[in-house]
Amino acid sequence: PLPPGAATLLDDSDAAVRAHAARILALRDGAPAAKIRDVALPLARAGDAGVRIDALHAVGCLPPGDGDSLGAILAALGSDPDDTVRWAAVEALGHDDATIAGDHAEAVRWLGEKLFDSERIGRFDGATRVLLRFPGGADALTASIATVLDSKPDRSIPDLNAARDAVVIAGPRVAGVRPTLV
Repeated sequence: PLPPGAATLLDDSDAAVRAHAARILALRDGAPAAKIRDVALPLARAGDAGVRIDALHAVGCLPPGDGDSLGAILAALGSDPDDTVRWAAVEALGHDDATIAGDHAEAVRWLGEKLFDSERIGRFDGATRVLLRFPGGADALTASIATVLDSKPDRSIPDLNAARDAVVIAGPRVAGVRPTLV
């Protein structure tokens, strides 16, 4: 259980404390969603990357359907200068499976390029599912798989396993890449 008064940390003068409190309280249903959203949304644009990460995790844990929360997450994924913040946005989007409408070409491009980076450990399945929620996501995934396999002539076991996993997750949406895997 949360300690008594934990929700009062949402009003702390320190942005890092507010953001972290929002993240924990969102995970534990420790405060009303509207209050968490009101605290976390402005912090998603804070100067400190750690604050942005906690804020994105907080809004990602809230019930889906809020356009402002989705907009903040998509803005971070599409343009944040810090890759760890972008990964936090991917993780925040992983709490839902609805199609993401609109043109988010930069987010799709970045995620397609980063999907097979060494930083993907522990994030790959969720990130693949998030990528497929975007218009053009299946094409970006197909290109990403083909690029990785073409650029790695030795086809290391982790790369082959990741490519196989991506094809399994995507199913027929990436049918064009299957010959590359043979």
